[in-house]
Amino acid sequence: MEVPVKSISSTNSRFLLAVQGIFLLGSLLVHVLNVVDEHLFSCSALECYLLFTFLYICLVSIRRYSLTSAFNLFLFGYFMFQVSVLFVAFDTIAERKLMQVDFVFSDTVIKNTLCANALILNSIFIGVLCSGPRRRTSCSECRMQHSPKLEEWGRGIFLLSLPLTLLKYYLEIKFILSQGYYAYYTSALSIPIVISVSRVFFEFGYFLFIASLPDVDRFKKYSKIYLLVISLFFFVGVRNRVILSFLFVLWFYYRFYTRKSPKLLLMSILGVAGVLLLLLVQYVRQSGVFVMSDERSLLGYFLYAQSTNFYILPLMQYFDLHSDVPYVFAPLININEGGYLPDNPSNLLGNAVAYHISPEGFANGHGLGSSFIAELYDLGLGGLTIVPIVLGYAIGWFERNVSRSRVLLVISFYVITNCIYISRSSLLRNFYMIFVLLIFADILLRVKYPFKKAHV
Repeated sequence: MEVPVKSISSTNSRFLLAVQGIFLLGSLLVHVLNVVDEHLFSCSALECYLLFTFLYICLVSIRRYSLTSAFNLFLFGYFMFQVSVLFVAFDTIAERKLMQVDFVFSDTVIKNTLCANALILNSIFIGVLCSGPRRRTSCSECRMQHSPKLEEWGRGIFLLSLPLTLLKYYLEIKFILSQGYYAYYTSALSIPIVISVSRVFFEFGYFLFIASLPDVDRFKKYSKIYLLVISLFFFVGVRNRVILSFLFVLWFYYRFYTRKSPKLLLMSILGVAGVLLLLLVQYVRQSGVFVMSDERSLLGYFLYAQSTNFYILPLMQYFDLHSDVPYVFAPLININEGGYLPDNPSNLLGNAVAYHISPEGFANGHGLGSSFIAELYDLGLGGLTIVPIVLGYAIGWFERNVSRSRVLLVISFYVITNCIYISRSSLLRNFYMIFVLLIFADILLRVKYPFKKAHV
């Protein structure tokens, strides 16, 4: 008797869910035992455990979902900014120079960090598995129709704001060349408000344009323009905006415009090219100097440099940082991303860490970013289990429903880029921008497009 495919898929899903439940309980047990007896496990054993957890989840996720799925993009960001340290500094994980200050962390701090990472990673993955059955989604599953009105508004705003956006880049690059890279974070560029907000409207225009689901030729044409313009961030010295935008466009194309899944070879080639480009930007930003104190290869140096966010949690323990408002909620209250006040009850975690390492360096624009891992650790056991499960479920739910909801499609840039970047930033980054974009789109859809429709 032939077994229906649906039954096989359902059986596999239940089996993976059961296995992941065992892994989650195991990571919870390891975390509790480590708290009870800090000498029970060695650092090396916990490093191997975290590596095994990450590699297992990667293997299952790549086989189960598209390479460019939201969760696989999350795993990419997690590898780059967190667990890559285990591949390049396995034996020296407790020693690190951060913001020109040498740290030697205790075994207890490192063990707590490794256990927290494994527990959060397992919790997120079980949330993803709970969100629905296996789905290698494709353009054929999209249930939304093309929205001509949204396309016209998006394209109109995109093209109208383009000249001022280019002017803003020119002024920023000129400013950086005269004042230095870190002045971008410490000194406000004095420009008219209409130029200052032009880039926001340029990006909003693009997001609305692609949310209209234009035909593939128009999507490719305007995406190329968008990426070329956003690439000017490289000349400012800001790398993450370019990479995040490129990965989002890649996700959107494979999600809505082709039935094929990206090949691993293609993604590997793009990855190598991206690393080389990022190294070049960093080389220029550091005045043509790579600070390589050992015999690491360029790739090893790159991964080592990107993995500094793994140390946000050790630093939070090292300085015994606490806040009246949990750090995970601070971005909702404190919109001053570049400031730190010792008595402020809602300081951002990244700012607090950088300030405690070096007040002078922080004032000069230096920092390490943040980490959602540390923010969840700050919430206690519930933050290490319940919140990640909800996060994983939300990632899977979004991927499953984005092709059915225009609202999700409009905000997809912020959702996808947050999945990638929360390992280096805050869990609730860009929270308000989501609502601003939705309100903006709603207003436009209620207003008649005032210009002659273009067909280019």
